[in-house]
Amino acid sequence: MTRTSIGEYKVTRRLEEADEVYLARSPRGYNCRIRLLDRPDDDEAWDLARRSAELCTNLDHPAVGKVIDAFEDEDKLALVFDPIDGDTLDKLLQKLQSSGQALDLEAVWYVGHQLAGAMAQAHTTGDDDGDIVAVCHGHLTPRAVVVAWNGFVRLDGFGLAPLVSAGAVPVEATFRAPEEAGGGRITPRGDCYALGMLIWTLLTWEIWFQIFVDRGAIRPPVNGSRQTVNESTLQPVEQLS
Repeated sequence: MTRTSIGEYKVTRRLEEADEVYLARSPRGYNCRIRLLDRPDDDEAWDLARRSAELCTNLDHPAVGKVIDAFEDEDKLALVFDPIDGDTLDKLLQKLQSSGQALDLEAVWYVGHQLAGAMAQAHTTGDDDGDIVAVCHGHLTPRAVVVAWNGFVRLDGFGLAPLVSAGAVPVEATFRAPEEAGGGRITPRGDCYALGMLIWTLLTWEIWFQIFVDRGAIRPPVNGSRQTVNESTLQPVEQLS
């Protein structure tokens, strides 16, 4: 069924087929992105996620994608984000892979630098009482990263870790820390593990080919599209300091 509205928001088009992500217009007339998730049986997880999302409004790192509204709609959880004129890192990588290309090293380290900065701020945010609270992501994959056409990078989904634990937010197993995959709680360490896996994948294309195979998507990267991680690979990092 084609959706024409989600709550008070008017749907203009669907952005993602695999996930329920829509471009919409708010009652006040501004554009936004809405992601729909299955509502977990655990009401406490939903309440925790809403409180975590509210804490994210205090974050000002440019790579932090904030939840600007959250509500229930037809047995779904609707999360509203500011729009961004670009595409997910996942789709960008698929386009590069289909033409036998890979991200330049400078681009890989730029993306990693932006995501690490966003996570560092989220992991040390404060609540209304001034106490330090770690707002975790819990589902960092290329699908959660949006790259604008001007190079701007944003990580959507901070504060949804309780929904990940409740099974309402799917996670690609490749990027999930072993202790979390085994049923352990989501922590900043798990986010750092996921970021490391993402950067390793971007640098070497290791793992990424298998992900495409598992999805039944396109051919493997051509010879030469893989990077060898060595001292020269790490040189662009110095330019970020």
